[in-house]
Amino acid sequence: MPQLMILGAGVAGTACAHTLSNAGITLEVVEKSRGTGGRTAGKRFEGGVFDQGARYFTIKDPTFAKYIQAQMAQGTVKPWHISFGSYHPNQGWQALQDQPTRYVACPQMNNLAKSLLGNITTHYQHKIIRAVYNSSSWHLYSDHGQVWQAKQVVCTLPYTQTKELFGSYLSNPTELSKAGVNTPTWVVAFTTSHQLSLPFHAGFIHSSILNWFAYENSKPQRSNQQHTYVLHASAAYSQANVDTPAAEVKKTLIDAFATLTEQTIHPTQDFTHRWLYADLIEGQSLGELYYPEVGLGLCGDWLLGGRVEGAYLSGVQLAQKILRDYTSSSLIHNEESTHGNS
Repeated sequence: MPQLMILGAGVAGTACAHTLSNAGITLEVVEKSRGTGGRTAGKRFEGGVFDQGARYFTIKDPTFAKYIQAQMAQGTVKPWHISFGSYHPNQGWQALQDQPTRYVACPQMNNLAKSLLGNITTHYQHKIIRAVYNSSSWHLYSDHGQVWQAKQVVCTLPYTQTKELFGSYLSNPTELSKAGVNTPTWVVAFTTSHQLSLPFHAGFIHSSILNWFAYENSKPQRSNQQHTYVLHASAAYSQANVDTPAAEVKKTLIDAFATLTEQTIHPTQDFTHRWLYADLIEGQSLGELYYPEVGLGLCGDWLLGGRVEGAYLSGVQLAQKILRDYTSSSLIHNEESTHGNS
């Protein structure tokens, strides 16, 4: 039985796992998807890849900066130096000036989580549907009938799923409601045989339908054989169309982008993905939450601003809190053993 199980192999979960594992804690990770990355996940297709989650990340915190500098030295992360712009219905296209440096992981955004996870044992395609705690350990039940047992659990799932699984075990469940809540986002990617005529390589779109576009080939180490583009729907559209068929969403977004850029678009391939828990309606930045009385820790981007950096810091901070608790418990145990032998 591992000392600890981590639910989720996104940036928060892998940052927490990396920190704890390096300190000697035996742990395993459970991930409901087929691969690592969470909302930094990408997708491979015939002739290339694209990022269907986080578009890029920026750096503000020195702890995160130190980690990214090490990754840049290894070639895992590179700056994304391209032309950025924005579109407003009343102003048209405008270049964005004095922007922070944007970074991407290579060759896909999910490589950031992959580098953190390393060789840590991970069980993919298992969704935890029930969690039960007794006086000394957790039992985690997956949708495939697998049961894991561990002394402690770290949950990195979004607010809604975290509350469903663990809400009854929290000493102050209302504390969760203070943090941010993730809202849905529709993402459409498509390829073309020729490069589209665009004012910028990537940019923000302020319209009722679209929020973002990017020419994926402009990212470092994306060796796509065809020209690949990614569109993100606006929060308003995604919320209003959360249950709309994917084919209809795809057509709406591509048609809106074609109208906006004043050209005809003939995709050679296309992909549509709905993130149920994506953009963050930000609440209080709680950082992480730790309940040692039941061996439960919570971390994730929704607890610290919603960005990739926030996910990383939340995972590391929770790991450090758990390690301090382990150290304190070990000291108490050693003192008791010493007095018992005297």
